[in-house]
Amino acid sequence: MSYIPVADAISASLPERNPTPLESSDIKIADSRSSILDELKFRSPTAQEMATAEIPTIFQRTGDFPKFLQDRTWLVRGAKGTGKTLLFRLFIEQSVNARKLAEPYEKLHNVQFVPGHGPIKLSGTLLTSGSLEDYEKLVGQQKWDKFWSHYLLLQLAVAHNDLQPLLIDPFLIDVCKHKKPSQEEILEWLSSRISSPLSSSRVHDELQTINAWLGKKNERIWVLYDELDTGFGQKYDRRRSALEALLGWWLEVGPSLSNISPKILLREDIWTGLNFTNKTYYSSRTVLLHWEEEDLWRLVLRQALHTSPTLAELVQHLSGLKMTRLGQR
Repeated sequence: MSYIPVADAISASLPERNPTPLESSDIKIADSRSSILDELKFRSPTAQEMATAEIPTIFQRTGDFPKFLQDRTWLVRGAKGTGKTLLFRLFIEQSVNARKLAEPYEKLHNVQFVPGHGPIKLSGTLLTSGSLEDYEKLVGQQKWDKFWSHYLLLQLAVAHNDLQPLLIDPFLIDVCKHKKPSQEEILEWLSSRISSPLSSSRVHDELQTINAWLGKKNERIWVLYDELDTGFGQKYDRRRSALEALLGWWLEVGPSLSNISPKILLREDIWTGLNFTNKTYYSSRTVLLHWEEEDLWRLVLRQALHTSPTLAELVQHLSGLKMTRLGQR
């Protein structure tokens, strides 16, 4: 009964009006109020703690969602708690439901969603903050642009095992065959590749080959980046260097990768502290996440219908009566 005060507050806020004939029918939600309140279960876990199966139930499409779905939107900014991680998890862990939610705005049947960086639990190829620190020790602070290009190549090999005929690198071929490399093996591969004097040209050619291959298949890839606030430990200089390199690198190579688009989810305060060449170019490629009051009420209603069978049944019955009356007009 802990929701009774909330229910009373909502009822008191609604304007008084005369009931319509439909509302005066023998089906009245108010009569089942006690049962509904007993069934309600509202959960508020963080996006990181939420079970994968719960994501479609909790996720709320806001007014920003259609812009997020556009290929040209590369940067997703917002304050803590505005839903960045939930967006990431929806598309990476619940891709079928993500496509359904996107369908009114964009058809994403030919788009695959690949984690560029995120929670380590998602995949053995994602590096921990400790491994990222080790990477910097191996190659130096000025090599983050090369990190992101090679790391993307690695993630694409993980996501597409049919890339194997396009690859020459034995390590990437093994990854395509579903071999799961350890953190140490990934770091050794990165260090070896990046220390090569032709590493930038080589990875550029490899990514262009993959991009052309996707074009022939009429397929696209979104590369989603999350946990960019916590993924680098407590070393803020390392995080700033890495993120400036990531954003700058995509500005440089992104236009030529027509079938591969980034979705970089970043806290607003972190974005403000970054300084890199052509930062203003992101102004036309950015969506700012925020919630309106109506979005919150929709989320509350959806959770109520999901957890209360009594409420769901009554609403479904009332909806059926409304459709019947419309058909009689």
